[in-house]
Amino acid sequence: MGVPAASFGDDAAAPAPPSDRRRRRKRVRRGPGPAASTARRRRGPRRRAQQAPPRSRRAHAAKPSEGRGRAVQSVRGYRRRPVVRHRAPGRRRQRRRPFEPPQPDRYADLREAGPGRTIASPALRRRTGRDPPGSRTSRGVSAANSFADDRALAIVNPAAGGGAGERIARRMAADFKAQGVRIDIVRTPAREEAARLAREAAADGYRFIVAAGGDGTANEVANGLVGSEAVLALYPLGSGNDFARALGYPRRRRDLVRFLRTAQRRSIDLGELNGRVFVNAAGVGIDAHVAARVTATTRIVGSTFGYLAGALVGIATYRPQAMRVLVDGELASGRFLAVVAANGTHFGSGMHVAPQASLDDGQLDVILAGDMGMWSSLIALAKIYRGTHIDGKKIVLKRARVIEIELERPLPAELDGEVMRVQRLSIRVRPHALSVLAR
Repeated sequence: MGVPAASFGDDAAAPAPPSDRRRRRKRVRRGPGPAASTARRRRGPRRRAQQAPPRSRRAHAAKPSEGRGRAVQSVRGYRRRPVVRHRAPGRRRQRRRPFEPPQPDRYADLREAGPGRTIASPALRRRTGRDPPGSRTSRGVSAANSFADDRALAIVNPAAGGGAGERIARRMAADFKAQGVRIDIVRTPAREEAARLAREAAADGYRFIVAAGGDGTANEVANGLVGSEAVLALYPLGSGNDFARALGYPRRRRDLVRFLRTAQRRSIDLGELNGRVFVNAAGVGIDAHVAARVTATTRIVGSTFGYLAGALVGIATYRPQAMRVLVDGELASGRFLAVVAANGTHFGSGMHVAPQASLDDGQLDVILAGDMGMWSSLIALAKIYRGTHIDGKKIVLKRARVIEIELERPLPAELDGEVMRVQRLSIRVRPHALSVLAR
């Protein structure tokens, strides 16, 4: 009587309790939860991939049937996601502009303007705030002084740009033609020929002379244009382009033709060293010594490595020299690291040597760098690129019209990047001696 009813017979025996593993499986089938996620992590990605429903059952899983639909959806864990079509990066949908009928009056205005003239569209006026030079409604440069309407000649230095001047000359001709500018192009067979070609072009009636090269080419062309009515324009191809930077020329070549079309005519000063004109800067000392070393090494080992090697050797081997300097009659004698007479703000491939210099103030900025050691020289060289090197003690700034320099022996002197050997330097300013296109 005390035996429980469940103990009679083997057929009536109760089933054994399920194991923990089967209990976890049932828990997974009931629906997602903390235990389900734990079980999935334990089984690993391979087991989970085997239990994934085949592609043919996706529609069945997306539409669960009555009764077992909730369980099927929870076991398979599948929910159909909407298809998202991603647009290509950088592309924006553009609105279609409404149809505008042709305006016959616009073509009539163009016919009345004549050849070489343009009519500024209203959209261009709104975008730029002004009409382009040469247009009938322009208030800037008149059509007679426009670069696009007058005769222009480009003097190209084939050796500029690392020897790529010839290739760049062909590209330059295509750029001018695309902008509708008529220009003739000549190549300089030698460095001294640029001044002669510029002088002959000004006598032949060319209004604009484009110097395509570095500061040396600009110096040669400027020497040929002094005393003429021609206007100097630049197409920078050199490594430094300090004079173009002082005039506000763009660095990208594709913007040069557009800049020349909108540039203004400007009268600037020139410097003169022993009868030879310079446009940017001239000096004697470590700058000329380094320029001479760079010129010698680049002829032997190439441009890039030769420039770096020549600059390092020049800085390491130069010693301050004894000089006697007269700045507008004021005497300064002693040992100097360098004496520079600057017309522009930069020289030496980006050195901000004269931060306050002006091209049309009728004076030259004179920088006197006194005697200092190698480490002090390197510190000053690092500061000169930021324009913070003038401290009033070791490096002094003066403004003058006439500078006289006497040396103990002939030394290299630098004039717009070109090196010449002299013992006496006579530097003076020539106010408003050249017309240029500038910003």
